[in-house]
Amino acid sequence: MTQKPPCRARFRYGIGDIGFSLMILTKKVVTSVAFPPALLLLDVTGYVPDVTVPEPGALMGIRFTIRPIPAVLLALGIVFANKDPLDCERFASVVVELTERRAAARGTIDAQS
Repeated sequence: MTQKPPCRARFRYGIGDIGFSLMILTKKVVTSVAFPPALLLLDVTGYVPDVTVPEPGALMGIRFTIRPIPAVLLALGIVFANKDPLDCERFASVVVELTERRAAARGTIDAQS
């Protein structure tokens, strides 16, 4: 089985560091958005911390929080990730377009000065 060589454009433009930073930022945002509804669901179902035997409603709330909700969010993430894949050619064209836009913006700024 042969491996696909890494995209050189991503390494040359430092997308690895930016991609990692965006991944961590996304994780923090998702965590801050996902926790309050989960905690509200546990509160509604009667969850009490530090109890050896939780109530049946609390067990149902825990099971619902850790089973179907993450599965649905994972499925949605896969759908969104597959909707617009970023391959090496597309990445290179985006870099070229951004470079042209920056050059055009600098040209208009220089012309106005």
